[in-house]
Amino acid sequence: MFTVVSAAGAGFEYRVVFAPAAQLERQLDEQGRDGFACVSVARPEPGSGLPGIVAIVARATDAAGRPAVVHRVVAGGRGEMKAPLTIAGGDGFRLCGAVLDEEPPARDVVVMSRPAPGSWQYDAEVLLRCKDSLARLNAIGRDGFVPVAAAPIDNNRIPELRTWMVFAERPMTGSTPQEVAVRSDPGPTGLAKNLNESGKQGFRVALTWKEGNDFVAMMTRSGGSATARTYGVEADAPSRLHFLPGLALADFPYLDRRLFVADAGVRASNELVEETLPPLGPRGVVDARGRGTLVTIGDHLSRNPGYETSYARVARDRPGRFVLSVVMAKRD
Repeated sequence: MFTVVSAAGAGFEYRVVFAPAAQLERQLDEQGRDGFACVSVARPEPGSGLPGIVAIVARATDAAGRPAVVHRVVAGGRGEMKAPLTIAGGDGFRLCGAVLDEEPPARDVVVMSRPAPGSWQYDAEVLLRCKDSLARLNAIGRDGFVPVAAAPIDNNRIPELRTWMVFAERPMTGSTPQEVAVRSDPGPTGLAKNLNESGKQGFRVALTWKEGNDFVAMMTRSGGSATARTYGVEADAPSRLHFLPGLALADFPYLDRRLFVADAGVRASNELVEETLPPLGPRGVVDARGRGTLVTIGDHLSRNPGYETSYARVARDRPGRFVLSVVMAKRD
């Protein structure tokens, strides 16, 4: 969820924060004092064993005075998130991203920022029984709650079989009723067919994840809108992202390639920035050299003028290093 406000055509400066959950808020606020706000939280690929959380922060290059931005990190189990998130939302914090932190004790972590005035209310739904959960999401959707983030919970030793938790958000004032649908398939052809069936009815892709063998999309429709949407799903090499038609929304491992999901109705250019993360030291902090590496990664992201982060993920390469992949998009 991109929360930095900028004038049309202006660019953004980026930085990357990599820290354990217990230290993440402090390190985010260090960047926030210079006007950087969280814009994305990188999703670790299943089984990667990432020993911390990676957040991408940005500030508009045209920001007058670069006002300070405050962050809040909320961590807890599946029944512990709604109250603290709503308290934070009432204090003006808005959700930026959510991940499962597998460092003991494993728990879900939500990153929030307060870059502009506003207040928000939150809910969380664990998809243990999908039919019941979908009914509940539609019930709160009628009150204006929109799914904005999802993360697995720690309920299975096999990462691919974990249940997912969905976080929903609505502004304290001015919300619009929402409908929610879930479409899935184990392959690109079937997924594209299912997404476009719902897209013709005005549903848009809000969230995506992989659960078991299935690629899952949670879709929403605002106020009964019938504006048709089209989606593309392609299996290709990561290097082919630049040629993907439409706005890139997500990608996942698929055989020896990646499965890309794109909003084909949006004219956009997509770029992939991949960098190796520095190691966390014994106290959970990167050393001086590692801090320099993170600054360099932020500079590489900033070299794409007019592009915004679409999504980010972290995976291990063959030597076992953690690689941050950031997909950036510019609407044409």
